[in-house]
Amino acid sequence: GDPLLLVFGPGLDFYLTQLACHYAGCVPIPVPMPGEKGERERLESVIAQSGCVGVITESDAAQTLTDLTSNLDQPSPIVSFKELAAQSVEAAVPAYPSAAEDLAFIQYTSGSVGEPRGVAVTHGNLIANVTMMTEGHQMGGEIIVSWVPHFHDMGLVGNFYAGMHTQSPLHVLSPEAFVRRPLSWLRLISQTRATNTTVPHFALGLCCRLAHTLKPGDIDLSSLRLIVNSSEPVAWDGLAEFERIFAAFGLPDGCVVPHYGLAECTVMVSHAKRDRPRFLDVNREELTKGHVVLTEGVDAKRTVSCGSGHLDCEVAIVDPQTGRPCGEDRVGEIWITGSHVARGYWRQPQETAATFEQTLPNDNSRKSYVRSGDLGFVHGGDLFVTGRMKDVIIVRGRNHFAQDIEVVAEDSSPLLRKGRVAAL
Repeated sequence: GDPLLLVFGPGLDFYLTQLACHYAGCVPIPVPMPGEKGERERLESVIAQSGCVGVITESDAAQTLTDLTSNLDQPSPIVSFKELAAQSVEAAVPAYPSAAEDLAFIQYTSGSVGEPRGVAVTHGNLIANVTMMTEGHQMGGEIIVSWVPHFHDMGLVGNFYAGMHTQSPLHVLSPEAFVRRPLSWLRLISQTRATNTTVPHFALGLCCRLAHTLKPGDIDLSSLRLIVNSSEPVAWDGLAEFERIFAAFGLPDGCVVPHYGLAECTVMVSHAKRDRPRFLDVNREELTKGHVVLTEGVDAKRTVSCGSGHLDCEVAIVDPQTGRPCGEDRVGEIWITGSHVARGYWRQPQETAATFEQTLPNDNSRKSYVRSGDLGFVHGGDLFVTGRMKDVIIVRGRNHFAQDIEVVAEDSSPLLRKGRVAAL
């Protein structure tokens, strides 16, 4: 039950340590290796807030982390992976018999707009979510490729734990290698004949911009069955462009599947279905008022389907002011319930009550819902995500989503680089 902070760069050492924590009955807290000043301050905050009993890290970083934590009221002991690996164990130690309600790990959110918060994920949450993924996608005998960071819920659960659950080989590329050479992700898929991969939406655009450097036959993507596309708003234009360009390299039609998820739900909430419409064209003006009206032409905004949940996952669209459910085709906050919803925020009972312990009025089941902070609507049983509540810009009483303004700005001039615009 003791929390241990795991500070690692990409590599096998992290995965071994994460599993060793499970074996020993400890609670791993995976965090990135600190680089710039802001990242160091964030790590100090996580160490202090988590109450971790120790820090396990790479040998090269041990002294840096010792210096970093020396000014804390209760400095945590720093142990290197090399020191641990050198210890001999004379007797076989049985695995700790974890129960479903025991904590599996603590996933710290980005903390980009405040103090980072640790999402407490139990073994029951973890098993429920990987089961939702693997059964929902009918996974079995997969080969997985990933460059998503191991400390991110998408990389940790969506790739590592889902791969463990299905006994699938996992080929890992570092995030830095992908950013330097985005096509290295697709080359690794081609080399390993991977069937599954998971990426945030911006990755598709980076590869599209570099596709002209590829020659026919350079890569073969025909083995792919599923590209999970999530972590940020999925734009139809970007998704369609990726499918169109890489169809010439064997990319199967429809294998890019938008998903919706968040760390508070372990990771996955819903995913698009192959037998359902992939998008809706809705009236842009009416959407700013919270109404969903289907339309065509210049007034249309194309919204991408994130499908529906699996097993016992349920989604409700709720008026964030009143807490009352909205009707179909009305925009509201996305609330989620199910066995994959995490226990709460680690050592933050007030924040846990405000976010994780919501109930719907007149709901006899008294199910607890988690507030996502995201806005969306349901149409025909499918979830469509429209934006983040904190990113909504209100002008003359109408809601405008920051990412829509950013896209318009990016398209206004070739002098503006894609993904380098922020609307405030």
